[in-house]
Amino acid sequence: SADIVSSTSLSVDETIRLKQRIEALFALLKTKYPDFYGRQIKGDYIECVMQNVSNVFRIALVIKSCIKSFPITENRKAKSFQTYGIRMAIGIGNMRIVDTEQGIWDGESIYMSGRSLEGMNALNKGTLSVCTS
Repeated sequence: SADIVSSTSLSVDETIRLKQRIEALFALLKTKYPDFYGRQIKGDYIECVMQNVSNVFRIALVIKSCIKSFPITENRKAKSFQTYGIRMAIGIGNMRIVDTEQGIWDGESIYMSGRSLEGMNALNKGTLSVCTS
């Protein structure tokens, strides 16, 4: 799970371009890692799942780099976005349901990462959290 930091400080055009950039990245990751699935929900919230945990840190770094390198117009409100880009939490555990066609993802790892992400506060916006079962 991941949350884009200060996404509301982006202009409408920047928000649309960032969403398109993330979707293009997910498509690229899917071709390189066939067991990868990524989606954007709730505007600036990202969820990803994959079977092969040996690649999760590489993919997390790629996603973070993609977002941090996104060019935006300089403004005071966007400073947190420029500094942190994204908060991420990796949950390593079982998934009970991964039905990408229906959009249903249910399981221990998605819950762990979501809770960990919610527990991050302003002091650790730029961190990466890892939780295992």
